[in-house]
This record gives sequence, structure tokens and C-alpha cells, in this order.
Amino acid sequence: MKIRRCRKEDLPQLVDLDHKVWPFFPATPEMILSRIKTFRPGQFLAECNGRVVGAVYTQRINYDEWAKKKFTWMEITDNGTIKNTHRPDGDTLYGVGLAVKREFQGRGVSLRLIIAAGQLAIRLNVKQILLGSRVPSYHRHSEIPINEYLENPRDPELRFYLRYGVEFIKVLPDYMPDPESLNFGVLIGRRNPFYGNPFHHLIATIFPYLIKYKIYKFR
Repeated sequence: MKIRRCRKEDLPQLVDLDHKVWPFFPATPEMILSRIKTFRPGQFLAECNGRVVGAVYTQRINYDEWAKKKFTWMEITDNGTIKNTHRPDGDTLYGVGLAVKREFQGRGVSLRLIIAAGQLAIRLNVKQILLGSRVPSYHRHSEIPINEYLENPRDPELRFYLRYGVEFIKVLPDYMPDPESLNFGVLIGRRNPFYGNPFHHLIATIFPYLIKYKIYKFR
């Protein structure tokens, strides 16, 4: 398994991946290509025997621009393109999307991609990583108010992120078209523990090894 930055020539496989993982709201070729052109250092894929099996997309934002807003995914990502929402000097790395092929789920691909994003956040010396998580089991418990539902998270997706020390920030109504989540999203995030460290470039370089040998733990 290899993690590397996305390239323009990966576009057909990246589009196919998104359509298979997110059939109700897939990224278009224009969206993905724009992310690569706008902020290539923030777009990563997982490759196995020449096949793209996963990808994570990010952008930099200034969180103060969004902190008091109930934004949608389309708003905070400029309709999925990040053209006008990416800030080259932003203080926060924002997760635009994460996708892993079904047959590779549960095999550590998501973790490898998250580590790549974490490594980038440390290298860029941003304050935090944020993303809007789905709540795909909520449609089975819609009689419970969303804030009450989140007091005892049951969603596999939320529980996955909680394993890595993220915190709930706020509920995002109408975050994206998502029947399972009843269109809700949840803004979650984690502070960069190495923010302001004068050796952040060195730490970023060795970060995967700190995780591998359990010198640093997400949890």
C-alpha cells in the first residue's frame, strides 16, 4: 500500500472511487481536478498494485471566517472545488472528503490517509484539523433530537473518528444531501499538538513512525 499526492492523471480513478463510495453525492471530475490544481499538497490517495483504493481531500481555511456560521459542505468547499474557500495561509486544515473502496475498508487505509493529513497539518503548522462528519445511523433514530442523539454516539463513522481523539464542535443542519444522516453533519476536530513547535518540520517527517511505534498515540 502506497500513500502519495494526487495527480491529474489519477482523475479517472478518483472519480470512479467517489461514485462508488458516495453514490448519493459523488464528486465531479471538475471538483476533483480543481482541488488538485488549487492545493495539490493537500490531496492524497492510497494506491494498491496501481489501483486507487482510497483518497482524502483537504483545504486550508481561517476558522474565524466560519466559526459563527451554520455552513453547508457546498459553502465551505466552494461547491466542492475549493477555488474560493482555500486560504494558502489558513490556520486550519479542513477535510473536504474521505473515500475508501468497500473491499479495502477495515484494512487500515483510512488510518493511513488520516495520518497523511495529520502529517501535513504538522508540517504546515496549522492550529487544528476540522471536518464535517456524517451521522449515517441517525435515520433509524430520527425521533431523538440530533443534539441528544450525539450525547451517546452510535454511528460507526463518528465512533471511527472519536477513536482518534476528535471533539464535537457543533451540529450542521443541511450540511449535504445525505438521506441516511437526514442531511445533518457534525463539525468535529482535533488540535495540532505540535502547533508552534520550532521542530514541526522534523516532527512531520517522522510522524508516521511515531504512530507506528506507538511513541505518539491519537487516542
